[in-house]
Amino acid sequence: MNPNQAIRGKAMRGAAALAAGLMFLAAGAAQAAPWKAEQTQTGVQYRIGNAIRNSFVIHCPNPASVSAGTWIDMTLFGERLPRRQTIQIDVGASIFRLDVDESGRIGTASEKADKAFELFWAALRESSRMTVRYPNGLAGTFTLRGTTQSMPPRACQTDFDRL
Repeated sequence: MNPNQAIRGKAMRGAAALAAGLMFLAAGAAQAAPWKAEQTQTGVQYRIGNAIRNSFVIHCPNPASVSAGTWIDMTLFGERLPRRQTIQIDVGASIFRLDVDESGRIGTASEKADKAFELFWAALRESSRMTVRYPNGLAGTFTLRGTTQSMPPRACQTDFDRL
């Protein structure tokens, strides 16, 4: 084997390894333990996360917890929600454009957010995966396996309904 063939062979093996690694990362983005419901001091958090620092949380407050709100929070590859911007979440055939507030969460205090939250909740329970897209192009996919077991059929009360 001449030196050029050896270099080409190493480059092809390196490219194949890189492609396999990227496919593993892409598959890992959607693979995670199923959704869980966790009781906190202020309410219930419906959540999912994975090893590559993607997480998605819906917080539903206890009825007695006046100060805690209903909100959505997430990170993609360790990056928090972009404040005061709109993100897109694709759930099945539905596309949701949700506004992130100044605290870096998706709140539910407006009438628009209230309606979107109820539709979003139903879509989560009916679909198999969702893809979140930040305005900067960052995107991540989450499985929805376990949502029907961990999340009640009706969405929790929004801040708009509580006010």
